Amino acid sequence: MIGHLPRAAGGRTASLDVLAGSDMIARDGLAAAQAGTSPALADILNRGGEITAIEVGQAAQVGDPVSMEIMSRSGHLIGQLVATLANMLNPSLIVLSGSIAQTNDILLAAVREAVYGESHPLVTRDLRISASRMGSSAGLVGAAKVVSEALFDPSFLREWVTHGAPTAMPRLSAALDRMGKTAIGAPASPPAAAAPPGA
Repeated sequence: MIGHLPRAAGGRTASLDVLAGSDMIARDGLAAAQAGTSPALADILNRGGEITAIEVGQAAQVGDPVSMEIMSRSGHLIGQLVATLANMLNPSLIVLSGSIAQTNDILLAAVREAVYGESHPLVTRDLRISASRMGSSAGLVGAAKVVSEALFDPSFLREWVTHGAPTAMPRLSAALDRMGKTAIGAPASPPAAAAPPGA
């Protein structure tokens, strides 16, 4: 699948996001609303609403056939790529994140169908595929984990202990300065004295 993606604008290989992401789901939903093939989406558009991937997913959840097809097609494309990765990495758990994956059972079912159908049976024997329960905080949690792993890496800890605190380390202090941050733990400037009344 990875080597057989269609060409995108400019002759480059299309990404999965271009083929099955939120923007494509929204474009397909808007086209269905404008063509009148999806009464649910046409109603949203007629009331002045915007057709986004969330609206398409919600319409699919309540049984709109065109929206269900859009979500199923996206899920199948995602599942094909995930199947390729599963065959290489043999994971025991695959977690899909993002607002669409969390709110749409049709997309998740299509991903599962593609992965279980296109992966080697030994790979899928104990494989679980689920939607993330972390919501919009998943990126923040991931970033915090990367930072904490770096801070507590043995080589970093040795330098940390030598300098007494992470912010006293030259390389971290320089990075904080480049970001325009004040070093953590630096003493705060005293508040300016208030002018006496009538001055």
